Amino acid sequence: MIDNNYKLWEEQDKLKNIEKKANQNHIPIIDKETANILKTVVLIKKPKLILEIGTAIGYSTLWLAKFSPQFSEIVTIERNEDLLNMALKNIKDFGYEDKVNFKFGQAEEIIPYFRRRFDFVFIDAAKGQYLNLFKKVQEKISDNGIIICDNVFYKGLVRKNNKLAHKIRTIVVNMRDFLHYLEENDDFHTEIIDLADGISVSRRRNKDEKSRTFGTGR
Repeated sequence: MIDNNYKLWEEQDKLKNIEKKANQNHIPIIDKETANILKTVVLIKKPKLILEIGTAIGYSTLWLAKFSPQFSEIVTIERNEDLLNMALKNIKDFGYEDKVNFKFGQAEEIIPYFRRRFDFVFIDAAKGQYLNLFKKVQEKISDNGIIICDNVFYKGLVRKNNKLAHKIRTIVVNMRDFLHYLEENDDFHTEIIDLADGISVSRRRNKDEKSRTFGTGR
């Protein structure tokens, strides 16, 4: 018999309070479709070392911390100090502070200094910078490691031909370039999931796979 007082993770009051505050303050957080993809991949992959680019208030960080192995480490990067302080509080409130390593600053400047290889990377940062961020991190990921990027359809505009303001057009063009890069990148096998606002899942091919696919097409 199921205890009526039992609540699923996503129904926990503390988590819902974070969602409510994010909505009230117009702070973007991942939706449930993306959250459940993170949950599923992390449960299957069991990564020991995770990199998150774009902490915001730590909502996605909490999902990663909840479902990753007990002794895994999450390195998360945020460039907005106010958001980072909120994330620190949220992570501490859930008791995951020993599992999360916070980095403040620009991801493009921080990533080159990493010496360890990550098993799992989640990118949810400035949408116009995805190509640059992916290139920075792709050499920092282990064979068969996974990189997930959120919002790759950018409000659905990537798949439309609407006339756009210059700033938005630049982001859309950059995102299209990023998706083309993923399609042509033989070091990774990528699938685009048509959920939420588009999610890319890229797995780094191991050495045996790359030797079989090199020069043969995909």
